[in-house]
Amino acid sequence: MATAASVVLVRGERLVNGVAMGYPHSQVGAVSAAVEYLSQACSTLDPDRAAAVGRLIGDGSPGATPDDFAQGRVNMRQYLGLPVSGPLPETAMAVLGPVAFQLRDASADRVVVLLLGYLTTSSPKVGMRTGLGVFPVLMVWRDADWKLGHLTGAGDFSSLGAQPGSLRAAELGWREMTR
Repeated sequence: MATAASVVLVRGERLVNGVAMGYPHSQVGAVSAAVEYLSQACSTLDPDRAAAVGRLIGDGSPGATPDDFAQGRVNMRQYLGLPVSGPLPETAMAVLGPVAFQLRDASADRVVVLLLGYLTTSSPKVGMRTGLGVFPVLMVWRDADWKLGHLTGAGDFSSLGAQPGSLRAAELGWREMTR
């Protein structure tokens, strides 16, 4: 159920290669794009898919290029004890589910969106794991849409981790999202 502090996410205006694009030039648009983009980029173990997503959502700055998105998936494969290229076992997966957000350093064309969410991974070597994490994302307004930029010097936000929907999460400033 939505609370006064919750935000209703908006949908992108169009679907491009399975990624919703075309978000409004607003804070809600930036948060909605951040949820879609980070979910798309992190919920694959295929470096080629990650690069394709990166071409759509990245702003092209160093750290936010298609190659950077692909390398992130290679790194995740290594972390999970999977081959860095080629086919994967059917049980291998990565899924990010953001559930709350905070904003930092907001201006009309740039905002840091902190997403609180669950990352679930699975591989034959490590089994299935679900962890709660804080995922900082730089959103930049470019080419009439929000793009994901490279966030440098963001700091460590792990102290903001809290059970979504809890009193502690509210005290830490987390706002829930509904679709």
